[in-house]
Amino acid sequence: MDAAQFWALVEESAAAHTDPDERSEWLIERLSRLPVSQIFAFEARLAQEDARAMTWLMWGAAHRILSFCSDDGFTDFRAWAVGLGRDTFRRIVRQPDELALLPGVRRLAGRPCRDWTEVEWPGWEGLTSVADGAYERRTGDEGDLGEQSWPVTGDRRTPATFTDPRWDFDDPVEAARRLPRLTALFPETEAQRHRQFDRELAARGETPANFFFGNRD
Repeated sequence: MDAAQFWALVEESAAAHTDPDERSEWLIERLSRLPVSQIFAFEARLAQEDARAMTWLMWGAAHRILSFCSDDGFTDFRAWAVGLGRDTFRRIVRQPDELALLPGVRRLAGRPCRDWTEVEWPGWEGLTSVADGAYERRTGDEGDLGEQSWPVTGDRRTPATFTDPRWDFDDPVEAARRLPRLTALFPETEAQRHRQFDRELAARGETPANFFFGNRD
């Protein structure tokens, strides 16, 4: 499976469905019709593309949009980015701040995360297990695809490494310098709000423990 075939499948899934679970099922069904070697090849291509997005700048962009982004959240975010299609994915990998130009991202600005729908949420957990599902459906063998033989493609689970400098995602000055458009759209992270709250308490001579639990003496 070459890059064009991989991206054709990803983009056709988007044309068929908007719901991420339905997209995952669509891909599983399509891949399960192919030879097992093609299922392995799809997963290898996914790993290659995912590695492109494994940067601290991209993680900072995810953190800015989501207000907080864990390791698992970043994995899902990168999968969602792949799901945007080849041209958009390559563009935002080169410059993550261009996420601020996407209509789907702009619609999230100013709204609490709890109000985002599953379709809107910038994460696609199911994409990372599509090949596992297709392999099981194709062969009847349960289990993790990574436990199977990789005669051609190698081990997909070799972790990618970050090549750009690490930085403090919650530093407003640094965020504005590195991601100016995203920071304008999403001006505060969860940690920034907590820090501001602590400063306001300190200005009044209070501590978080005293504020929440009061004086128990």
